[in-house]
Amino acid sequence: NRGVAAAVNLGARYARECMADALVLFDQDSVAENGLIKKLKQAPNISLGAAVAAPNVIDMYSKQKVHAAFYARGKTLDSRYTCVNRTQTSGLFIPMRIFEEIGQFNENYFLNLVDTEWCLKLTAKGYHILIDNEAILHHSFGEGEANILGHKFRFGVPFRMYYTARDSLYLLTESRADYAFKMRLATKLIVSFFEVLVLDDKIIRWKYLFKGVVD
Repeated sequence: NRGVAAAVNLGARYARECMADALVLFDQDSVAENGLIKKLKQAPNISLGAAVAAPNVIDMYSKQKVHAAFYARGKTLDSRYTCVNRTQTSGLFIPMRIFEEIGQFNENYFLNLVDTEWCLKLTAKGYHILIDNEAILHHSFGEGEANILGHKFRFGVPFRMYYTARDSLYLLTESRADYAFKMRLATKLIVSFFEVLVLDDKIIRWKYLFKGVVD
């Protein structure tokens, strides 16, 4: 297993061989509502290759709109579209011309932040990420939900803690990421060490976190 980025790049190479006009990426734990791809293709400037589009993601468990967090740092264009600076891989619609210009997903990021690193490269080139509120994707985040003094968070299987630490530290060295983003990412990483306190397999999870820091 070479990781998420390698898998996406392999699919992209196949799409290029097939003379595809665009890539549409999906995770195994996502469920698209009818007409999602058709709606994403309608995004402003998509036909000109001037932007990438992504769906309005809804958490399968909480039923909440995940992209609400992105909207706070984005720009609402109209009732349908919001311009943001990053999004998740699953549901992402990328015109092939843009993928060729931006380049492949970074295979140093095995599991976490694969999407974020690519979005940083994209926006650094001046392109936009448009969230289509009418294109709905239901996505499963983690294996369950926990709570610490009102702080709710999703958690996954223990080995993901390794990539939480390792890939976060990789991205903190990324020059394209601004200071505010790095502070949020560093804070999230620190908080993850405390989140383990309320989860099962604490020792195993901490071992994975520390190994991710060392590596």
